[in-house]
Amino acid sequence: MLGFLKKFFLPDEMATRPAAPAAKPAKTAVKVAVLARKPAPSSIDALAAIKSTDVVARKAALIAIDDLTVLNDRAQNDSDAAVKRSALAKLKLGMVDAVRSLPERARMLNVLDAGMLEFVAKSASEAELRRGALAKISRIGFLGDRANADPDSAIRLELVARIDAPNTLERIADTARTKDKTVFRAASEKLSRLKFLAGDQQELDGRGLKLCAALDVLLRDQSDADLAAKLATIERDWASLSGKVSAPLAARFSGARANLERILNPPAAFAAAADQTSLGDAADAGVPEAGAIVLSSGLDLELADALRRVGDALAAQNVRLETLDSLQIGADRRFGAIVPSAEDIAAMTNIRAQLSAVRATIRATAAERQAKADAAAAILRSEIKKFSDAVDAGDLTSARALEKALENKKSELAAVAAAADKRALGDAKAKLGKLLGWERWSANKHRIELCDEAEALAGSGLHPDALQAKITELKARWAELDKLDGLDVEAAKALGIGKRFRALCFAAIKPAQGYFDKRKELRGIKREETETLISRAQSLMLEAVTPSPKELLDARSDLAERMRNLDQLDPKARAALSKQIREINDGLSEKLNAQRKVAETDKRKVIARLRRDLIGAEPGAAIAAAKTAQADWKNLARADRKVEDELWAELRGLVDPHFASAKEASEKQRATEAEKAAAAEDIIDRTRALVGEVQAEHSVAAALEKLENEWRAHMAADKPEEAAGGRGRDGGMGGGFGRDDRAGADRARAGRSDGPRGDARNLDRDRERSKDRAFDAAVAQVQAAVLAVETDKVKIQRQLAIQKSALCLTLETSWLNAVAIDDAGSRASWAGLGLLPAAQEAPLRKRFEATLAGAQSALAPDNALLESNATQAAAIAMALEYLTGRESPEPLKAERMQYQVQRLSTKLSQGSSETAAVEIARLSNEWLALGPLSTQARVELSARIAG
Repeated sequence: MLGFLKKFFLPDEMATRPAAPAAKPAKTAVKVAVLARKPAPSSIDALAAIKSTDVVARKAALIAIDDLTVLNDRAQNDSDAAVKRSALAKLKLGMVDAVRSLPERARMLNVLDAGMLEFVAKSASEAELRRGALAKISRIGFLGDRANADPDSAIRLELVARIDAPNTLERIADTARTKDKTVFRAASEKLSRLKFLAGDQQELDGRGLKLCAALDVLLRDQSDADLAAKLATIERDWASLSGKVSAPLAARFSGARANLERILNPPAAFAAAADQTSLGDAADAGVPEAGAIVLSSGLDLELADALRRVGDALAAQNVRLETLDSLQIGADRRFGAIVPSAEDIAAMTNIRAQLSAVRATIRATAAERQAKADAAAAILRSEIKKFSDAVDAGDLTSARALEKALENKKSELAAVAAAADKRALGDAKAKLGKLLGWERWSANKHRIELCDEAEALAGSGLHPDALQAKITELKARWAELDKLDGLDVEAAKALGIGKRFRALCFAAIKPAQGYFDKRKELRGIKREETETLISRAQSLMLEAVTPSPKELLDARSDLAERMRNLDQLDPKARAALSKQIREINDGLSEKLNAQRKVAETDKRKVIARLRRDLIGAEPGAAIAAAKTAQADWKNLARADRKVEDELWAELRGLVDPHFASAKEASEKQRATEAEKAAAAEDIIDRTRALVGEVQAEHSVAAALEKLENEWRAHMAADKPEEAAGGRGRDGGMGGGFGRDDRAGADRARAGRSDGPRGDARNLDRDRERSKDRAFDAAVAQVQAAVLAVETDKVKIQRQLAIQKSALCLTLETSWLNAVAIDDAGSRASWAGLGLLPAAQEAPLRKRFEATLAGAQSALAPDNALLESNATQAAAIAMALEYLTGRESPEPLKAERMQYQVQRLSTKLSQGSSETAAVEIARLSNEWLALGPLSTQARVELSARIAG
């Protein structure tokens, strides 16, 4: 019902459906023209067309297909690049279309390739769909990009948790630093953790420096209630860094830890010694200045601060000795200004030990650095010597390379080179400049000559290939000159003479560009054909496929032919395709040899089985066994040629004698069948002769019935006798059974499957059917003649009915116009027209009598009667317009649509066995038998009914 209504209410939708895209190749122009005249295929037709080998049909089918699975399959596996692009574009739209079901798109993530997954992950509006796509992507670079770009913060954090690449995490943190603090913190913390686990020295030292700073805080604030707990936490964290941080940092932590331990747990011996210190001991330790703060125990705060600054300097990288000396002087000054406690003495002793160790390290590093500088200077001096020698020898290529290498070491040269080395380098560069000037002058002379040669090629009339070879040669010589001048690509392009040379080359090759474009196009076509052949051959080598030997031989032959014509392809692709073709041909040969081995084994089995079945077999059974072996043989692949001939001769020796005896019996049966065929032909001829006697209906019907009875008796007596063992007509294998006789193989297969040209039983059945068809055709001729006579009768009855209706119409007109009617004359006119069959005569007689009665009553027709008749006539007109395919008047369009819908609904619910022709005849009779109508209604409805 929906499709029916769409036909009338939605014509624009069908008209605006996009047409199939036009195809460029000339060979598909006709198909494109046909497609352009048709609407786009339905979804069912499109699913069938998408599997077509025709590219145009597949392109057109894509318009109607909305199934994501089919679109993905075409985007990945279609052999045509344009179809792939179209399918991919439509698949992308479908995957990000929010109107489409989310579960459907989520299921598609399981079959999409990496490129489509990345597209969905970037373009889908639903976070759930993006999360599903990202879960299937493993490319770290893409995940890192999405960790900063995805609009969902939860997804960004999930991606950071998935990424373990330090470089990617660092990139994420740099990008998110000012955009997303949450992602920045997560990436930074994970990066720090990864660096720590990887043993990154800078990370380890950074953590160690933080722990040392925490210890310094505890040293400055000893009144902290959680001092012990914080110290335990710092020690636990330091244990994870033990042996990994740098030596100065480890020394700083050890000293600070020891000082803090002494503060928390002062030794009794040091405390007693501090209480009993004499003035002489104080003098040895340093006499305090006036106003100095004297502590009996604990670390002096200012001394602790000075020592902390020393410790920070020791932990810093690249600290200078002058800095350490200045800081130590400050610490010594404070130490000398106080009466030191045991803790002060211990701290000072520890810091001095650290300073001594660091100074030794700095001196060793300086000595090592100086040694490296001396070695670098020696190497640089050697390179300058090589450069100078190359210039003196006139080796400009080597000299330019050495000069470039020295230029790259310019900063190093300034740091380590002596004045004499710099002067030697300057002299060598000056000499090289002069040599390069002479070389450049000579090269420019050669360049002018090359420009002249390129200009002369423009009208030389050379073949395009020879022209291209000559231009390639000139460009190679030009490149040698650029190389001698030490010019890179950009510098060579900047030369004015180089621009002129390229312009001349372009002008020379331009007339031949059409030839090269056409050759490139042809080579592309040949490459596509070659790749198609390779793909087809590769598909035959799959384990799941069992190709026929012919397919393997054809594929191998096609590839061999393509191998001989590889010069039609692009030279760059020939080597790879040649290697691929050789490998595939080897594989096809192996598969073909394996099939031949299997075929030999199977055919030997067929011969052995036939030999066993023929022992003591009846003639019929022997023929059946021979035919079975014959059919099995044809269904098997061919073995090796020599083995095939031997097996064939062995099989012929077994079956030929049995077919020879069957042939003799077949000839006898053929003579009998000829006699029966003559009798059947006689019956058919007599039946055909009845056509001339059709006018005498009863005699023709009786004669036809008699002939039909005679035919049935003949056919019952003409049942074919069962030939012994179902022997064939030929009796032997000649002509119908041969090694290369394809028609014989078809007949053998048809015989096994009850085809029309099988064994003798099927041939007899075919003859019976042929005779039956001939007799049925003769009977049909007689019946057609009878039908023609009956048709003429119907036409005559129709004309008579129209005449009687016209008489009724005349009487009705007189009645409507109040004109007197001659009753007797009217009845005489009615009787003079004759009688119709009862089914037609009765309604017309009723109309006639009703008209006479109404006219004699001297009363005008009732308006209700006229309206009722008009309504009935309008329904008849509407039905006839629908049945004959005519349009109803414009004001009745809605009524016509309602009638069509009601008629279809009635037909679907109740069914109808009445044909259109019968219904039209019935409606016409109803119109002829309809009573009086108003003049206007009669005119309008007559026009509509008459059409």
